Amino acid sequence: MRPEFSIVQKRVQDGRATTGLSLLRAALLAALPALAQAAGEAAPQGLADEDRKAIVHGLGEGVLGPFVGAPAMDDPEPYLGLGVSNRRYRVILRPEGERHESHRSRVEKDASGGSVWRVGIGSPEVGVLKKTGDGSLVMAGIEDLNEGVVTRYDPPEPVLIKGVTAGQEHRVRMKVKVYELDQPDTLKHEGRIDVTYRYLGVVKVAVPAGSFDAVLVRSIFKGRIGPATVADTQYRFFAKGVGMVATVERRDVTALVLYHAQTDISRLLVEKSP
Repeated sequence: MRPEFSIVQKRVQDGRATTGLSLLRAALLAALPALAQAAGEAAPQGLADEDRKAIVHGLGEGVLGPFVGAPAMDDPEPYLGLGVSNRRYRVILRPEGERHESHRSRVEKDASGGSVWRVGIGSPEVGVLKKTGDGSLVMAGIEDLNEGVVTRYDPPEPVLIKGVTAGQEHRVRMKVKVYELDQPDTLKHEGRIDVTYRYLGVVKVAVPAGSFDAVLVRSIFKGRIGPATVADTQYRFFAKGVGMVATVERRDVTALVLYHAQTDISRLLVEKSP
């Protein structure tokens, strides 16, 4: 046994060091909450490797910038970019190639007097967005003009959830019904889709329209509609006062054993106008 260790042991046994050790322990215990909080605030945050790889694959190198922060979603509406009615996107569709696509939005009133945003996604589709009672923004359905059908979700798909914090996950099981567009009472297909929604934080992105601090949300869809099985993962980037500045989507649709379609599509904002 080392001499210095014997001296410390004897002092503790004699009780002369007990007070000092107790005070030290008390000070450490009192400081632990503050230390833990400081460590949590200082801890590096960012995207999981899987998410980062999927986004870089979709958008290409040089678009996704650093992780900016993780503020709670206090008010989703500014991220919809209501002052911007026209947006043009560069669309990357693999393996087909690239094209440009225009999105046009307008505000309407529904039967209850609430606001409804109809967003034209290129020429074939129109998304119907609504605000819920708590201020969240949800997708109530999609009108497909090429197929001549309208798809309705119950409950609606979450797009931007008010009060959500980074890393928080929401799960929704949607009933999905597909109707004839010109005969809205004629049901063609129905099914269920499980949605896993997660707010990933704020990241910097550089798209042709500029550089933005964008809220990033990821939605994973799994389910069946009629004879088709659907698996879909989407990343959406929203910038305050601008709206959607980029998206990445990977979708697989299988119907029975005879049909399988895979969609790998991304969008980058090129320009916007009132």
